Amino acid sequence: MLTLPSIPSTLHASVSIVLSVCCGVAAYAADPFSRTASGDCNASRADFLVGQLYTQEIGEEAKVASNAKTFRVLRPYAPESADRNLNRLRIQLDENDIILGFLCG
Repeated sequence: MLTLPSIPSTLHASVSIVLSVCCGVAAYAADPFSRTASGDCNASRADFLVGQLYTQEIGEEAKVASNAKTFRVLRPYAPESADRNLNRLRIQLDENDIILGFLCG
């Protein structure tokens, strides 16, 4: 039978901290867009608008429903900035301006 040496509690705590930080960063890096980012935005609250034709008024309604501070429209093939704002709602549209979904970030 193999006996493992005991690990000092300070080392155990250090390893736990490193793993939690590492895994948290890796999870965000893998999914920079989120349905519920760390801010107050909750994209799923605007899902009742999916399938509707986008208008500025619908965008405002989605912003209020999701509790976002601002929103940005994402159209196909349009350039997109790399900045992330956890309190911003991103509205995904198709070629005909039909709402496909919502993301926070």
